[in-house]
Amino acid sequence: MKKWCFSVRSSGTQTHKRVNVSALLRSQCYVDHNRPVNGSDPQYPLCAMQLFSHMSAVTNTATCMRRNSISFSISPEGVCDPLSDHNIWAPAKPLNTTEKGHKVGERVVLATARLDSRSFFSDIGPGAESAASGLVTLLAAAHALRNATQEAQLDRTIFYTFFHGETFDYIGSSRIVYDMEKNQFPIDLDNVHSVLEIGQVGLHSSSALWLHTDPVSRRNRSTDEEV
Repeated sequence: MKKWCFSVRSSGTQTHKRVNVSALLRSQCYVDHNRPVNGSDPQYPLCAMQLFSHMSAVTNTATCMRRNSISFSISPEGVCDPLSDHNIWAPAKPLNTTEKGHKVGERVVLATARLDSRSFFSDIGPGAESAASGLVTLLAAAHALRNATQEAQLDRTIFYTFFHGETFDYIGSSRIVYDMEKNQFPIDLDNVHSVLEIGQVGLHSSSALWLHTDPVSRRNRSTDEEV
């Protein structure tokens, strides 16, 4: 195990040398130990990083937002910022979106993907490929199925849904579930027949794709037979 001792940032009157952490990890960790050579997988153990810097937590969202509204000095700094954005959804066939809540006789398959990702470093975002590949795949599927879903009389409606904020404790999907429970969405939870989430499908060294199922739902025999 190799240990690097460096200061990430300087504060007050200290004169620590600032180091580009991402460049250091890329050159001395990934390139030297984790990068595949001649198309072969890297050999374990791999290089990793563990941070020991103290982080000042603020307990939970409610506490953080309350502290954010308290002024401690002439030039106060924000403790935290609210995360917000918009989910995007569209049914494969026309659906009455004016009336909220339960739709009698409507059965919906939610085909979902996430829109966001996050990275520990500002100039390296490996997680972006995970979100982008699922997003593009779902868009391609919607385009390919457009004519088929318009011409055929399907038993269930495909509901293409793109969630925002999934990286931060599933904000997008949680909000849609909340709206369904409060009858503030065009359908409710009883209308949902099943959920298909498209995750990372970018191929690297293998053409294999993996399908993960919910073990709780599979306990229902009819659900298991359909899957």
